[in-house]
Parts: sequence; C-alpha cells; structure tokens
Amino acid sequence: NEVNAIEIIRGPKALIFGTNAIGGVVNTSISGNPKMRVSKMYKKIIFGGESFNKGLYGSLMLHIPIKENQLNLSLNNRNTKDQSSPIGTLENTYSKSTNHKLGFTRYSKSGYINFILENHNMDYGIPPNSDDISGVDIKLEKNTFQSTYHKDIAFYNFNQFDAKYNLIDYGHEEFESGNNLGVALNKRTNNIKIELQSVNTIIGAELDYKQFSSGGLYFTPNTNELDLSIYTFNEKEFNNLILLSSLRFNHLSIKPNTYNYSNIDNEEVKNRNFDYFSSSIGIKKIINKIEINSWIMTTMRAPRVEELYSDGPHLAMYSYEIGNPALELEKIYGIESSIKYNPNPLTISLTAFY
Repeated sequence: NEVNAIEIIRGPKALIFGTNAIGGVVNTSISGNPKMRVSKMYKKIIFGGESFNKGLYGSLMLHIPIKENQLNLSLNNRNTKDQSSPIGTLENTYSKSTNHKLGFTRYSKSGYINFILENHNMDYGIPPNSDDISGVDIKLEKNTFQSTYHKDIAFYNFNQFDAKYNLIDYGHEEFESGNNLGVALNKRTNNIKIELQSVNTIIGAELDYKQFSSGGLYFTPNTNELDLSIYTFNEKEFNNLILLSSLRFNHLSIKPNTYNYSNIDNEEVKNRNFDYFSSSIGIKKIINKIEINSWIMTTMRAPRVEELYSDGPHLAMYSYEIGNPALELEKIYGIESSIKYNPNPLTISLTAFY
C-alpha cells in the first residue's frame, strides 16, 4: 500500500545497486519518501477484503507539514485465514502482518535531513508437505532506523550529495506446527552509503556490516561480515549515441566464530576475504519513437555465510541445508540488446539476452 512508483533499471546503471544485478533491478518509491513534501495535510486511507482467504486489510497514511518540517505516519495491518482452492482449503496458510512507520523531515533551501523508525511483524504458515508434518509456522520481525541527508551543491559538475545510514535488526523463527522446538536466524545490519551525482554521473561508496547469529536446531556459526564497495556510473553523448559505463569494486571479509558442527569439518570454518569487481558498458540510440539499447556486463559475487557454513534445517522449504566452505567467487558474463517502440500510450519492446 505504500509503494507509489516502480522503476525497472537494466544495463550498466544497475551496478550502482550491487554486484548481483546482471538481470536488472526493481527500484520502488515509497510514499514516505522525504522528496514528497506537502503544503497541507495529506491523508490516504485504504481498506479492503479478500474472499479466497477471508482476509481483511487496511492502511492509514498521514503527511503533516509543520513550518519547515514534515511528519509522516504510516500504519498497515493485514490478517488472512487459510486459503481456499478448487480442491478445498489449503491448511496452515494463514498470515498476520503489521507495519508501523514514523518519519520526520527537516527541510532547508538546499536540501533536507530525514529520520525514519519502522517496525514490521509478520506471522504466517507454510502448508504441510506430508502426513508426518502438519505445517510450519514462521514468526518474523524487523526493526529499522534510517537517516538521510540530502543537499543540492555546486561542486565541479556535481549538483547533488546524499548520505544515508540504515540500521536493520531482523529476526525470524521457524517451528513445526504444534511444536515449540525449531530454528532461529537473526541478522543485524549497519549500512552507510554516500553518493555524489550530476546529470550524467554517479559516484558512490558503501559500507555494509552484518552480524549474523542463529539458534535452536540451526548450527550455522555466529558470523560478522564486512562489505566495502565503491562504484561509478557515467552517461555521455557521442556522435548521436549515448554511451553508458559503470564500475564497482568490492572487498568482503567474513569472520565466523568456532562452533561444533554436525556436517561440516571444524577446520574448514575459517576467515574468508574476497576482492572482486564488476563492470558494464553499453550504448543507447533514440530515433524518433524508437529506442535501441545494447550492453555487455561482467559481474562477480562473493559467497555469504549461509552458502559457506549453513548447517541445519530450513523448515519453510522442508530441507536440510549444508554449506560448502570451499566456495569461491561466482563470475557472470552477459550480453543484452533491446529495441523499443513508443507509440504513446503503448510501448512495444523486443529483448534478446545471453
């Protein structure tokens, strides 16, 4: 209910969001975005129901201007019962979710500073896959604190500076229905991102520090991950062609604690460090209502703690997952071309990729 715009980003620009973007990125804009400033109180109320799961949902959004400040409040709630299907009720497919968000923005002539607190809770069921298990119940909670500083500047060719900090405290538990013994996973993430932007260029740096911990029957080690990256994107017009290029450099450090494992050799659980880069180059040509795009991309992705050292059941998938401590960098190469015709209000496109 909060999403007010969806942008599909493909090609070289996708690398500013991360290294695993070979197929593109779906970028959403949220109603509480500080760029949405109102001159008088804005309110949006949504409520409804669904017959196939006897569900009810509702949301309230308020944007309240106070001189040079703005207060954003968002409340969302959704409750559903078991889903129905042509062959009967799907057992244990209920869901209960709440999302509460409070935002404060202080505006100035050349920018703003914004703070957001958010709490998200969701309990839901996974239907049984056999007569032995009556289903899996999952409890999920995420608490987020976000601060954003934006300023319009005049520095060389750059006209915009952004600095963001995110603290995300996430945890979920999985239980076999009717059983109090299960698995737990918690991840605390500190993210800092700094960007300089001009009309045609983006330069940025990002730091991600994650503290991973597990509980119950999940024996994956408590692990600290530090991911540092710098990236750049450039768009330049040359001989009626638009040239697109991007680079991203990453350093990932993974430091697991020692643990007694069921299926992994203790000696294989050790600190890992990865240095890698991704790059892309492409062209864009616009002729009247026809747009032609073509690009080549090479990306690298380092394995995460779950892929290296997982040792325990993943009840939601009815599987037992065992990591591979010897994993190395994943390397991906891709090429893509598209032609798009825009006879407003229609868009017709043909894409080929490898």
